[in-house]
Amino acid sequence: MGIAHFRLGDWKSSRDAFDKSMSLRGGGDSHDWFFLAMIHHHEGDRGEARKWYDRAVQWMEKHQPNNEELRRFRAEAEEILKINDDNSNPADSK
Repeated sequence: MGIAHFRLGDWKSSRDAFDKSMSLRGGGDSHDWFFLAMIHHHEGDRGEARKWYDRAVQWMEKHQPNNEELRRFRAEAEEILKINDDNSNPADSK
């Protein structure tokens, strides 16, 4: 549901769905966290967006570095958050 709401641009409903999913699964993983990063970015909270993005990257690299779906979500988050190869913090460019 979180992804569906995200694709429709309904950030609040998307965030609520991811929050519920994460609570039911004991905290979530990169599948949730990349979307939370993008949601927070769209809501204007660049610092929180970067926090969730960094957490997602760390989990992904440790547990599923070759997961194609996560790679796509990561690339999408990097594009939205404007994260480039030098790992600059998008909060710094406000």
